[in-house]
Amino acid sequence: MSIRGKFLFFVVGPALFIGAGVLAFVTVDGMPIMNMLLSSVGFASGSKNYTWKKKESPYPFKTIKRAPIKKVEEKETVLKTQQSRLKKIHTDVELRTK
Repeated sequence: MSIRGKFLFFVVGPALFIGAGVLAFVTVDGMPIMNMLLSSVGFASGSKNYTWKKKESPYPFKTIKRAPIKKVEEKETVLKTQQSRLKKIHTDVELRTK
């Protein structure tokens, strides 16, 4: 037997022995590892059907009636923008008025 054959025997042999022991005796949640591996391969290779089901609302929704939006006419006065309080305080501090 060559050195290459001995090396292969001592590396691959224990790995195969441990693998066979795991497949034979290990269980996960009461299910043998072999069944779990076969089930995972079957799931990965099988076809899948994804179905989305809309959940019904537990409470019926009521529609809210809102007042109609009024259009702004050109003749009406347009709202004037107010000077912000921060700008007013800044001006008062700069001018030192109260």
